[in-house]
Amino acid sequence: MTLTGEPDWEFVYAINGVPQAPITTSNSPYIIVATQPGTYTLVSVNSIDLDADCAGTVSGSAIVTGITLIPSSTTVSATCGQSNGSVDLSVTGGNAPYTYMWSGGQTTQDLSNLLPGTYSVTITDINNCSATHSITVNDNIVNPTLNFSDYP
Repeated sequence: MTLTGEPDWEFVYAINGVPQAPITTSNSPYIIVATQPGTYTLVSVNSIDLDADCAGTVSGSAIVTGITLIPSSTTVSATCGQSNGSVDLSVTGGNAPYTYMWSGGQTTQDLSNLLPGTYSVTITDINNCSATHSITVNDNIVNPTLNFSDYP
């Protein structure tokens, strides 16, 4: 938002119709950092002058939509409790590049050589939007089949 007139200014904006605390600034333009999705609307502005307070006119609104990261994954089961399972992770939404922080400390997108168990990952995009995802690597127990035959 660009403010004209003599600084300092005091203005109020609303998020979804709920007025926020007044902000006093001498900066023009002034950037409102959107902290949540919704409709941001200017409510009032005053030029704060030692001699007189001058009310100004305000107009404008902006609709801020939330960014959703959507993780999905496929797994390969471990076999007989061995560390040979894997996770193939995919992410849509948000803005690449993404960073990954797995519960075991790994920072790669996909994991391999996994024991059976549950793993979780936090994915963060370049705008610092994040999502978490949990994945279970199953244990594929292979039961051997034994055939006996009698020998004379």
